[in-house]
Amino acid sequence: MSFAEDPKKLSDAAAFGQAGVGFVQTIVGLMEHQFAAYGQPEVGIDGAIELRDPATRAMTGRVVFVQSKAHRGAFDDETEAEFAFRVLRRDLDYWMEVSGPVLLIVSRPEDHEGYWVDVKEYFRDPHRREQRVIVFDKATCAFTPASSEQLFGVFRTHEARRAEAAQALVKGPLAALGLAEQLADALDADAQRDFVRAGGAWLHLVEQSEGRLPPQFIWPMLERQARALSEVSNRRGAAAVYRRLARERVELDDPSAEFDLHREFWGGGERDFQFALLSVRAGA
Repeated sequence: MSFAEDPKKLSDAAAFGQAGVGFVQTIVGLMEHQFAAYGQPEVGIDGAIELRDPATRAMTGRVVFVQSKAHRGAFDDETEAEFAFRVLRRDLDYWMEVSGPVLLIVSRPEDHEGYWVDVKEYFRDPHRREQRVIVFDKATCAFTPASSEQLFGVFRTHEARRAEAAQALVKGPLAALGLAEQLADALDADAQRDFVRAGGAWLHLVEQSEGRLPPQFIWPMLERQARALSEVSNRRGAAAVYRRLARERVELDDPSAEFDLHREFWGGGERDFQFALLSVRAGA
């Protein structure tokens, strides 16, 4: 007696979703940046773009995460100039918690067109966040190879917001530890783009804070140290810092651990057994 097994199937929705991701990958390739799709199963993020310096052609370590939404037919309230797109609350809450900038790219792959928005910046307005509706202006939001420079702007805006938040978070505790001047020096080095000095300054603050502050207060300083190391092309050093962040966040059930691992990978970290173990734990 033989038993017939059901064949493996790919749903229409999953296949069309792949077409949307393919559209994103094509446009990013034309920008001459690098796109990595995360594969299945993915929850909330489809992949990441690492930006390449157009002058030096060097990879910058600057990563922008991507959520792709493929669509057939007319969008809601579509006119020649704009359309509306409603997002699920669970998706929006997830995107706002991601540690890096997130692009939502809505596309019609069959028509070779797509539109993008910086999710975190768009939904900084509490009213917009409550409504959960994005109004895409077709002229300004078109996702084309010409959008390349705007992606650098997205990353710079995200870094500035995180810097403000980090400064607010650690200013009081560091002052209480007598480290206010050292914090001012690290922030000044960042502002002057003296990343050699900045890397050392943030490392000093981390070393002086360990065992005296909870890990959550030290993480923003580690992120700034990793960024400084990336800016001076010390990708191995930056990857080590992201590995540490991932490990500590996994231990405290912080959802950003998975994205620290992505940043480590983009930075040239090794995909060793420890990386695989952390990936499983972070995904769980």
